[in-house]
Amino acid sequence: MPASEVKPDFGRTVYDLLYAIPSSRTTVYCFLNLGSLGLATSPELRSRDDIDVDAIVCTVEANRDSIKGIKVRMVGKLMPTSGVEILATANKIAKELQLPIMVHIGDPDNPTAGVLTRQMLPLLETGDILTHVFTAKPGSALDANGKVLPELKDWRVEDQQERLELTKMIAPALAIRSGIATPARSPYPALFANPG
Repeated sequence: MPASEVKPDFGRTVYDLLYAIPSSRTTVYCFLNLGSLGLATSPELRSRDDIDVDAIVCTVEANRDSIKGIKVRMVGKLMPTSGVEILATANKIAKELQLPIMVHIGDPDNPTAGVLTRQMLPLLETGDILTHVFTAKPGSALDANGKVLPELKDWRVEDQQERLELTKMIAPALAIRSGIATPARSPYPALFANPG
């Protein structure tokens, strides 16, 4: 699509940018941001009005070859009071579309982000992806003493093969070296071509 034909729509900017994918010389896969403005604003979710469910569904259905999931960043002033509800919304949309969600944790502006991380970890399901697991920002999967949160450790006991795929997607070499994961069990073996 020529630049002259690009019409900005500030209500759905992130959804309309997918026109660029077919002209790419490489294969492009993406996770569609839950917020209709994507990262054009930060944080992208300032109210629930920033989530356009109909636009998400239409965009995914029109771009199934490229969109592999829904992404939600657990950052911003809305998260301490509505983060679990927003994650539930992302889960509902993703289930309807039969896609996983990718959850971004770590919020430098929210010193209590760890509370939300602990609340939302049990809500993730097999196939969902947790990103920035070991960030130094508040809300990582590590407690104040640098220990892995019990909610994340529980995955290893309960459902090692599937739920810890979340960790392998984020930090494959770390997960392998720590003995949490192995390349053979990953649905994403290409990530392990050179884990070192």
